[in-house]
Amino acid sequence: MDEDQLKIILRNLVSNAIKFTPENGNVTITAEQQNNTTEIRVCDSGVGMSVAQLEKLFTSIIPT
Repeated sequence: MDEDQLKIILRNLVSNAIKFTPENGNVTITAEQQNNTTEIRVCDSGVGMSVAQLEKLFTSIIPT
């Protein structure tokens, strides 16, 4: 993955977190570096996605 792709992914995650978080809700972005990897989390207090939506999302991303 290149830098431009990472920027697009992060922008989309943050944008969706803001978009689907109700007024006075919270959006938190954290990053933690361990050894040679960095874990980035975007968390929000929105309603989230159903299990069916998550399954469909990851099925469309990762070919089976």
